[in-house]
Amino acid sequence: MVATLGERRVYRRSRIDPMRASFESYVLRQPQILAIPLVLALLTCGPQANPASATTSPSASIANSTLPSASPGQSSKPSPTPIPPKFPMDFLANEQCRAAGECPPISCFASEFDPIRREIIFFGGCLPSEPRSDATWRYKDGTWTRLFPSDTPPARGFAAMAFDEALGVIVMYGGSDVPDWAAEATVSPDIAISGDTWTWDGSDWTEQHPAHHPVLFGPSATYDYARHQIVLIGVTPANTMQTWTYDGVDWIHQALADRTPTPWRIYERLSFGPASSTVATFGGYNPSNADISAVWKWDGRTWTKTLANAPPAISGLASFAPEFAQKSILICSDTQPATTWLLNLSGFRQVHPVHQPGTCAGMSPDRSRDRVLVYGWTEFKGDSWQFEVWFWSGSDWTATTV
Repeated sequence: MVATLGERRVYRRSRIDPMRASFESYVLRQPQILAIPLVLALLTCGPQANPASATTSPSASIANSTLPSASPGQSSKPSPTPIPPKFPMDFLANEQCRAAGECPPISCFASEFDPIRREIIFFGGCLPSEPRSDATWRYKDGTWTRLFPSDTPPARGFAAMAFDEALGVIVMYGGSDVPDWAAEATVSPDIAISGDTWTWDGSDWTEQHPAHHPVLFGPSATYDYARHQIVLIGVTPANTMQTWTYDGVDWIHQALADRTPTPWRIYERLSFGPASSTVATFGGYNPSNADISAVWKWDGRTWTKTLANAPPAISGLASFAPEFAQKSILICSDTQPATTWLLNLSGFRQVHPVHQPGTCAGMSPDRSRDRVLVYGWTEFKGDSWQFEVWFWSGSDWTATTV
């Protein structure tokens, strides 16, 4: 059933909850993927490895963009609060840190790198004492800062985020477990799935009001650099795949792509492929353990299954992003140990850098500096974890603070 509350619509369906429970149960049995942002991992506000310098490309227009000024309405809000660096924390210390509002959520949040402002933005996620968070966090120059924008989306988890290079903003769509005041009240095991769209301009959230919108569980999004639009994919209430695109004004249902890729899956990753000018996807999670290793490519109208299949050594929840310099897709797989791969028109090729990140949770291109970022949480000692950011220079990974 579809419920309407103002411009925000949600879908309630009890059959989806067992699917999510199955996914979470699967994750807890896979220690090598505990660092992905959709699952529980232990976060620290701790010190980072020494940053390495990078040369900014003068020809990249995105590097010369002006940061937007703060909204006048922000003066009535608490000031942004930088969080002092802390040593890696164990589970109990981290729960206390999050409960006090001194650490961001560590699971089911949405995150994206903003290349204009050179920072990683986090929204929502799970809390130890509440179902979901409505906090906005920024990670920049090795420091966590909780932001207090004038406008804030309702609390949620499992939203999809992507940076829209044409608009110069982060686009956030949907998510689940929105609060009662923002959507129809839910009773376990039902899930409220939000269908709203928000944009982040560096200082405030703005709710968009497209004429159409999808209703998808476990959505994933990326930016299509060839067609200058957001590509969104997810599972409908009927357990079939749907693809939608966002042009900055409205969501467009790409009906020719319905029911593909197959088999259906949730939380798959997407990436633009520079060599083919298409968007590629593979992997994700299917509760029936169906084979979802095949690579599918999106050409703006339909998904096409290619002959390439991800090797078993690559995790189904690996992260990937466009590597423009080598006209490839760079893949970081949270196996034990983590591995790095390139995917191009010739197929998959493992590379062997001198250094390897301990996490592959989030991955984003940083085109103005000709590099790719990967970030997330990595095990430090025993049950203690810390946040790390690394950049790919074309042949090796180097620790950085963004």
